Amino acid sequence: MEAVYRPGTETATELEVLTDLSAFSEPAASEISERNAPTQAEQQEMLGAAAKFFSVTLKHLPDFLAIRTFTGYRRFGSTAHVVPNTTAR
Repeated sequence: MEAVYRPGTETATELEVLTDLSAFSEPAASEISERNAPTQAEQQEMLGAAAKFFSVTLKHLPDFLAIRTFTGYRRFGSTAHVVPNTTAR
């Protein structure tokens, strides 16, 4: 047996209000970290490691820059004269 839940407009509104009010609630104890904030030296070490990672890794990543060319055609009036309209992005 499978239950189907279809909230009405009032239910959806009440859930939205509940969600908005929960933003002002204190987080659960399980969500609070017991670790202290990193020291200045630890922060510098993390930033140095991140900078080294990017300076080494970015050189080995492929270049994903792509140029797209679009050619469309416009018909002027009732004549069969067709003019190409090409743009590159």
